Amino acid sequence: MKSVVAACVLVCLALGASAQAPGQWISGTASHTNGPEGNNLKLGFPSSLPDASCGYGSLTAAEFPGFKLAGVAPNSILKDKSMGGCGTCLEVKCTDKTYCANSPTETVMVYDTCKDCTTNQLNLNAQVFDKLAFLELGNMPIMYRQVPCPFAGNIVVRVNNYRATAGGWLRLALRNVAGNADISSVEVARAGTANWIPMKNSFGANWELSKLPAAPLDLRVTTKSGQKAVLSGVITEAVAGKEGVNIPTTAQFKA
Repeated sequence: MKSVVAACVLVCLALGASAQAPGQWISGTASHTNGPEGNNLKLGFPSSLPDASCGYGSLTAAEFPGFKLAGVAPNSILKDKSMGGCGTCLEVKCTDKTYCANSPTETVMVYDTCKDCTTNQLNLNAQVFDKLAFLELGNMPIMYRQVPCPFAGNIVVRVNNYRATAGGWLRLALRNVAGNADISSVEVARAGTANWIPMKNSFGANWELSKLPAAPLDLRVTTKSGQKAVLSGVITEAVAGKEGVNIPTTAQFKA
């Protein structure tokens, strides 16, 4: 794995327009999920979460401290964004002092679809809900708006599937992407060639491609706002045949 990480050298990080200002506030409601049984805080919160509709894979508390995550409705306006809104960050605030707890606002990342949610409803992770309101209430009135994702550290490539033989096939997701989460394309090239082949956004945050060039592979990530990041040698044969491998990089977008 050390050799894999060492291969993740940033070749280029070209920054386009500066990060967008926060979006307009939207009125809605919030529910919660993945809390302790019976909302009994003495039982504690889960230390890991299963994969969800965005396809980021299973998540641990070490990777996502406080599990600042949310699901959105199938007909949410966020579904019209890149990757169906996956990776978008939202600032959320409780709007009724009858419900509100101590935290004025919390920032969450969209990682799931809440099939039973209404249009402007957010299904917050229970740890986030508990900071904004009393968990036992079950729901609360909120306002939320899109904000740049404030992730520390660099982009992480989540390799969900990689077959290096028989023509090759690769499916991956990008975690910990700072900024506006408006990824418009992910491309692959044999390392050092710049012969870019576009990947397909198959679902959620997942991008895939068959008929791959030989490893090692570079990735080029482009956002709608014009930012580009090229990751050199990020995919190697060392991860072929493995599922759910997280590869750190040295690249990040402007928050």
